[in-house]
Amino acid sequence: MMHLPAEGESAYPATALLDTDETASHVPPKEPLPQVEGLRDDYRLTPILPEEVEFRHSGWTARRRNVWDALVRTVQSPARLDRFRNCGSGCVVEWHPEEKRWRLSANYCRDRCCQPCGAARSHQVEAALRSWIDDRPLRFVTLTLRHTPHLTLAEQLKRLYDCFGCLRRRIWWKDKVKGGVAILELKLGHDALWHPHLHILLESKFLPQKGLSHEWFAVTGDSYIVDVRLVGGTDNELRYVCKYVGKPLDSSVYNRAPMLDEFVRAIKGKRLILPFGTWHKLNLDAESKQSIGWITIGSLAGLIADAQTDEHAQSVLNILNGIDLARTEMNLSTRLTSDPDG
Repeated sequence: MMHLPAEGESAYPATALLDTDETASHVPPKEPLPQVEGLRDDYRLTPILPEEVEFRHSGWTARRRNVWDALVRTVQSPARLDRFRNCGSGCVVEWHPEEKRWRLSANYCRDRCCQPCGAARSHQVEAALRSWIDDRPLRFVTLTLRHTPHLTLAEQLKRLYDCFGCLRRRIWWKDKVKGGVAILELKLGHDALWHPHLHILLESKFLPQKGLSHEWFAVTGDSYIVDVRLVGGTDNELRYVCKYVGKPLDSSVYNRAPMLDEFVRAIKGKRLILPFGTWHKLNLDAESKQSIGWITIGSLAGLIADAQTDEHAQSVLNILNGIDLARTEMNLSTRLTSDPDG
C-alpha cells in the first residue's frame, strides 16, 4: 500500500481541506434515496453528501435502491431508514503520522442489508477468528436443509437453528467437537425456492462425514447432505466462511421484491453468526485497538474538491480510492452502535 506523505514530508494541510466548500463539485446522483419521515430532527444523522454517496455506495447503487424499497415496504423504523440512507455521511480524512497512512472515518449504519457495512463486518470477523484459532485443529462443515415448500423463510430458519441446537446436544457431536462458529447462508435453488444452510468453522481433530450425515438426518428427519473439509494452511475456508457474514443473501434475490421483503422480515432479530461450545467467549464485536494517533485532516468532500486543482490532494484521493475500504473500516471510529432492527 502506498503511503503519503513520504518520510520527512508534511501531511496534507488541514486548512486546505477544512476551508473547502463541501457542497460544491459533483452533480447529485439521479433519484437519491428519499428523506426519512417521522424522525425527530435531533435524532437525525448528518445528511449524506453526493460525493459521499458516490464514494461509498457506487458499487451497489441498484441493489441499494432495491434494499431501501424493501425496508420501506416492510415498515422498518424511521431510525433504521435514516441510518441506512445516510451510511457514510460526515466522512473525514484521517492521517497517522507514525504509520504514514491515510484512512476514512464516517457514520456507518451497520445494517445487515448494507453491502459496504457487511463487507467491513466480514473482515472484522475474519480478523477476530485469525487471532483466536492459533494452532487449533479445524474443520469446515456445511449443513444443508431440505426445502420445505409449506414453510416461510422465517420458519425454515427457526427449523435450521433448532436442528443445529439438537445436533450440538448429541453425544456423538460432543465427543468430537469442542467448539466453533456457524454462519448462515441463504441461497435460491434452480427451483427458485429458499435453501438455507450453515457454514461452520469448528475445532475437531476428526469428524467423519458419513457419521455427521447420519447424525444430521437423525435430528432433521429428512436432510442428510453435509460436507466436511480439513482447514489447511492457506486458510481459504476461513475466508470463504467469513464472506457470508457480510453477504448472507444470494445475489439473485435483490431483483425479486417479494423474496427480498421476506428476507428482511426473516432475519430481523436473528443471529446470523453463532459462536458455540468452547468458542462462546470469542468476541466478534470488539472494536479495533488501532484508534490512537489518527489526526483528522478534513472532509472527504473537501478533498475531492481540492483534488481538481491540487496534485497532492489528487494523490491522497487516489490512495483512498485504491484502498480496500471494507478491510480498513475494521479500524475506523464507527460512530453508531449496532441496531437490533438491522
